[in-house]
Amino acid sequence: MARIKMAVQKQEVTTLSNCFEEFLKHCKRKNLSEATIKSYRHHLAKFFQYFGDDTDIMLLTQNTIYDYVSHLQEVLDNPTTINTGLRHLKAFMKFLNEQGYINAVKITFLKVQETTKDCYTEQELRMLLRKPDVKHCSFAEYRNWCIVNFLVGTGCRISTLINVRIADIDFDNAYVTFRHTKNKQPQINPLPQNLISIIQDYLDVRKGTGEDYLFCSELGVQLHPHSASHAIMFYNRSRGVSKTSAHLFRHTFAKNRVMQGGDIFRLQKVLGHQTLQMSQHYSNLYGVEALQNTDSFNLFNRLQSPTKIKVK
Repeated sequence: MARIKMAVQKQEVTTLSNCFEEFLKHCKRKNLSEATIKSYRHHLAKFFQYFGDDTDIMLLTQNTIYDYVSHLQEVLDNPTTINTGLRHLKAFMKFLNEQGYINAVKITFLKVQETTKDCYTEQELRMLLRKPDVKHCSFAEYRNWCIVNFLVGTGCRISTLINVRIADIDFDNAYVTFRHTKNKQPQINPLPQNLISIIQDYLDVRKGTGEDYLFCSELGVQLHPHSASHAIMFYNRSRGVSKTSAHLFRHTFAKNRVMQGGDIFRLQKVLGHQTLQMSQHYSNLYGVEALQNTDSFNLFNRLQSPTKIKVK
């Protein structure tokens, strides 16, 4: 009598790479920017290198994640870099848990000693804000000078700046509407009067209609984030300033607000932060310096007026 053979059903394995593709589709459905999605690919590269693309998703447990963090501490010296990767990993792990692939995994960030950013000094800003000879300089140099003025005056991100259209500037009420922001929410920011004048003079040269981008290439097309950052880098060097980061203007703006006694709630609104966390971060970084200069904006001191001593 022949033996009865039972058909063995092969259980399909859900791999790490398949789940990551699902995660990326999830990010696109949430309308996250291409830059954010690219950031997930970049910062999770070490994670996939460690576990392998074809790893069964069920192998991701609290202990294996602990092992991975220990591995990162061995191969990377900078805890800030590790935490950046862990923030991206936390979002991925949360997605996997919500989809029922894995049990909840706790991601613990490393403690990092906060250090102050080396912002632009007043002397460096004076060098950068010195107006070029418009009659003899190139359009690119004049535009870059205007861009630096705009970054110093508003503290916006470079990705926000390159998406500002001429119509977004309200010259009568002195404000700009930022329509391209990190949190995808329109943001209205006040503009200093001298910056308004600079933009008006610039538009006499730049021309264009309301729908055109405010800061464009010499061919009139929108600047790419990398080309705008490189333009600032070359401009700064041409002015004898070794610092070349466009984003450093944002830190400098935030520091100045804190140093002048500005509260974190207004700072949050001006910088467009979704939460108070980043604004609080700036306050923690520069709060000590602000306390050292407290006499300059202390209400008690401002209310005091020197009076003559009368002798009866």
